[in-house]
Amino acid sequence: TDKGDTETEVRSGLTSAAVMTLAIDSDNNLFAGTQGEGVFYSDDGGSSWSPRSTGLTHYFVNTLLVVGGDNDIYAATSGGGLFYSTDGANNWNEINDGLNNTFVNAMVTGADGLILVGTGTNDGGGLFRSKNNGETWASTNGGLTNLRINALTNDLQGNLFAGLGNSVLGQGGISRSDDDGDSWRPVYSGGFGIHQVGSFAVTSNSQIFA
Repeated sequence: TDKGDTETEVRSGLTSAAVMTLAIDSDNNLFAGTQGEGVFYSDDGGSSWSPRSTGLTHYFVNTLLVVGGDNDIYAATSGGGLFYSTDGANNWNEINDGLNNTFVNAMVTGADGLILVGTGTNDGGGLFRSKNNGETWASTNGGLTNLRINALTNDLQGNLFAGLGNSVLGQGGISRSDDDGDSWRPVYSGGFGIHQVGSFAVTSNSQIFA
């Protein structure tokens, strides 16, 4: 509450300290994805948490994404692919039709039901796209120099950016798509040492930090 000058631990009911991702819905409810314990929910600013993992078959949650005014939630897992909830994470359903790699590291949404997910391990992976809110998926890797996708984001103009990680298929860097993921081109591949790109932050004037 004081811009980070002081910090207070808020984990009552949170049985895992390995929190990998946080998300917030339009009602200011919080969701935490953990490594090994699934999803947790808080409606009091994080003071207390309760498990929300019914329907999840894999409990290593890398990313949570809240979309739309109805607060639908997507959960990306390591090894279980994608799960979807329409009731505030009370119940989850698997949505992996066409998703050939179930180690999902990143997600981003676009217009008209478009969702892009990044998958991969050291053996590769790739990008998969859905144009129907996750009902079906198809790979969309044209132009990518590496198929381990660690991070995804978009700017205010709708351009997509993929952060690549090192794998047996090549080094990391950043690739960009201006056509909803149909094609990709490298925009940065040096200066990061081992080239791993794990996250993005985008400012209000579309400056991108990696």
